[in-house]
Amino acid sequence: MPVIDGYSHLYPENYFRKYSKSSQMIIKMSTDLKYLMDFESRIRYMDHMGIDSEIISLAMPNLDDLNLSIRETEGASKIANDGIREVADTYGRRFIPVGTVSLQDPDFALEESRRCIEELGLKGVQIVSNVKGKPIDSPDLEPFFSYMERSGRPIWLHPTFMRDTYGWLKEDAVDIMVGWDFDLTLSLIRIVSSGLLRSHPKLKIIVHHLGSLIPLLAGRINSFLSHNFESPEEPLRMMKLLYVDTAEGMWMPWLREGIEFFGIDHVLFGTDFPWGDSGRIISNIRNLDITDSERDRLFSGNITRLLGL
Repeated sequence: MPVIDGYSHLYPENYFRKYSKSSQMIIKMSTDLKYLMDFESRIRYMDHMGIDSEIISLAMPNLDDLNLSIRETEGASKIANDGIREVADTYGRRFIPVGTVSLQDPDFALEESRRCIEELGLKGVQIVSNVKGKPIDSPDLEPFFSYMERSGRPIWLHPTFMRDTYGWLKEDAVDIMVGWDFDLTLSLIRIVSSGLLRSHPKLKIIVHHLGSLIPLLAGRINSFLSHNFESPEEPLRMMKLLYVDTAEGMWMPWLREGIEFFGIDHVLFGTDFPWGDSGRIISNIRNLDITDSERDRLFSGNITRLLGL
């Protein structure tokens, strides 16, 4: 049974050289976590953990947080995507590449997504949970979501920083610790309430962090949104259309809750490597009270089906 990590991150060398000076976060992360750029060591670690392949995408910070102009941000997106393709080409089957696009310019989001999928052969694109404070369900992004639905390729949805909120959230990294999950949850509520999933029933969205707070708050969210839908259970059904990874599977109660809510076929093994504890996540999945067939679907079957691997 192959093991495929469905959500991990790195910095391509060309991207790092050009944009590390724009972000202290890039410098700090690359210094603290060697696996973000030392790919030979990373593969040795994968071998040690029994991981055959990783879905690789650009590590945070969000492209929109590089403090660049919109046009410069778009240039950074292209350089990152070319770099991700190069890493995958260099190491063959070990790395499966996913692009990253900024949504600030909807026309660019569409064209770069098309380039990623049709020219670079990337398996989908990563976006983040807000567009410098604007919601990701904005009507002007409709062509982007329509294209992603037609392409059959997934969107990997990653949390990012909340905007215009408490300054003290930066203390103890609370803005990342829980702020990211709040923002991710808010974006998912918007995706449901806007009818985006109803308009695009074949759209595939892989949500980081086990769907964040959705499994815990689904009943409350459904009760508030149900008046906007013909069926009172429609918001709940739409939330269950999402796919999630096991990046918070280090905590067994969260792992069980996510699987119970989304269903075994909508959960895929993902570690958020090099941040997540791959060993603990793997151990927890192996200790779940599920069948061997279900475990195989978590470790590789679901992502293989989604990507047609």
